[in-house]
Amino acid sequence: MSARSIVFLLLAVVVTGLTVLFARGWLERSRQTARGPAAAVATVEEKPTFEVLVAARDLPVGRLLSPADFTWQPWPEGNVSDAYTVRSKDKPADTASLNGAVMRRPVAKGQPIAKGAVVRKGERGFLAAVLRPGYRAVAIPVTPASSIAGLAQPGDFVDVILSVETTQSIDGQKVKRYGSQTVLTNVRLLALDQKINDDAAKKDVVKTVKPAKTATLEVMPKQAEILALAARLGVMSLSLQSLARTEEDLNRMAEKTESADEQRPPERGRSFTLDYQISRFVNSTRKQQQGPVVRVARGGTVTDQSFPQ
Repeated sequence: MSARSIVFLLLAVVVTGLTVLFARGWLERSRQTARGPAAAVATVEEKPTFEVLVAARDLPVGRLLSPADFTWQPWPEGNVSDAYTVRSKDKPADTASLNGAVMRRPVAKGQPIAKGAVVRKGERGFLAAVLRPGYRAVAIPVTPASSIAGLAQPGDFVDVILSVETTQSIDGQKVKRYGSQTVLTNVRLLALDQKINDDAAKKDVVKTVKPAKTATLEVMPKQAEILALAARLGVMSLSLQSLARTEEDLNRMAEKTESADEQRPPERGRSFTLDYQISRFVNSTRKQQQGPVVRVARGGTVTDQSFPQ
């Protein structure tokens, strides 16, 4: 084979290779051009355009909701149900009514909170949904001071303290005596009738808060009888408990943003305080009352003579 034939053969191979590469490149660009608009449409369709209200933690039945219990999560438009609480740029959502609502059905963490799974305040069955099985709801009278000035909120745990005033006869004179006792402890507060003045929406009207007059508590049937009778004996006050019962609970709540155990049962209180334990003036009267008594007989007359200690 001559040198000229070899050169022509090499040129033919080079030209063929370049032609193949050019054709492959042209075909690839054609495929991308044809596929580009469809891919862009698919990308737009897959991008979540709605946000659905979901549980931020496991929500059991009867739990009183707080803002920390729910959050917003992006959700594909095609999978949004009418039962979900949804918000978007064109459709904002207000979750204020969920604060203080109660779970009617359990919802796992990350799952949407359906409208039928929640009972809001004022709706029928709200109080019955809050109560745990076997418990009763009892309302007791309170004052702004005895209800911790409105700082206690539904879902908190409180102690119920009874203050009693009695009259005793000391040396023939009637003397008032006072005492207080923790009647129940670990009681869950269900509701307070504290309301905001409806006229506050009007112009030039100062927004006022009507103090609570009753507190609704969750107790066992026997404890409901105790509270009903205690309301006749004296004045009842509420003492707010910590959400964490131990340091371990407090650390767990701080690290994992979890609430404390809400299954603590209410119990009978054991502590009490009498008036002479806090005032020396009452104490001196009590000493005279507890002094020795001497029975003196003069002829047919017998009298008792008491002496202060």
